[in-house]
Amino acid sequence: MRRSRGISPLAAGLIALTLIGVGVYLGFTKRLPWHHDYVVHGVFASANELHRNSPVRIAGVNVGRVTGVKRGPAGTAVVAMAISDSGRPIHADATMKVRPRIFLEGNFFVDVRPGTGAAPELHDGGTVPLAQTATPVQFDQVLSTLNSSTRDQLRTLVEQYGAALDHGGAEAIRRGVPNWTGAFKGAAIVAEASRGTQEHDLSRFIAAQAQVSGALASRRTQLADLVVQFNHTLGALAARQGDVAASVAGLAGSLRAAGPALAEVNRALPSLRAFIPEVRPGLRVAPRTLDLVALLA
Repeated sequence: MRRSRGISPLAAGLIALTLIGVGVYLGFTKRLPWHHDYVVHGVFASANELHRNSPVRIAGVNVGRVTGVKRGPAGTAVVAMAISDSGRPIHADATMKVRPRIFLEGNFFVDVRPGTGAAPELHDGGTVPLAQTATPVQFDQVLSTLNSSTRDQLRTLVEQYGAALDHGGAEAIRRGVPNWTGAFKGAAIVAEASRGTQEHDLSRFIAAQAQVSGALASRRTQLADLVVQFNHTLGALAARQGDVAASVAGLAGSLRAAGPALAEVNRALPSLRAFIPEVRPGLRVAPRTLDLVALLA
């Protein structure tokens, strides 16, 4: 009887290599190859050293990973993130922020606030816009902002502010405190009115403001000329401060004198309104009468 020789060394080696490859793949990816990820995108002002497999967290818990970073419009960065089922749902009003693991510097992760239930769920492949994302302030940005000229300007600002307070500014602020209630009340009314009275009033206002800003941006040369000419005008007014003050004082007197005259005009308006209906029929027939007079002449 022929004895069975078992599996060949070549087949055993291929099986071992296959099992090792599957184990390495699962160890690195931690997912099955046929599993489909729920992917969302975020538009950020800067990627801040985000890279593939950077963690995505909700309330400090890992719920996904960064799968890719690419350049977006106007110098932005579009970050693709795969979110696990434990991180869903991500709503359309979700916000995202790139945060460092170490204060100011270090490895970065994406901190997600998934939004409110009033907004629909972001569909697979959806994008969170730039207005709903933020990036951290890095240490080099702080140093580059507070350069020598900026520090000099801040020093000058503090010195001038202190001088203004020393020369009557503090007393003026103290006297103005009782009027703050009315001023802030008016500001609150304006802020409330800016929200509009109907849904999407504010969003339509912002869209219209964006169109105005775009129109101004497309006229940079004319806008620069306007600023220069306005600066010349203010300079001329500043050089004639005494004349401007005298004009303002004279204007105040003119307004005081105009008050009684306008009151007389206002009292005469009812008689004028009553006179107009009476004279209107005569005005209607006046053209024909003038034509007859012209023929007779």
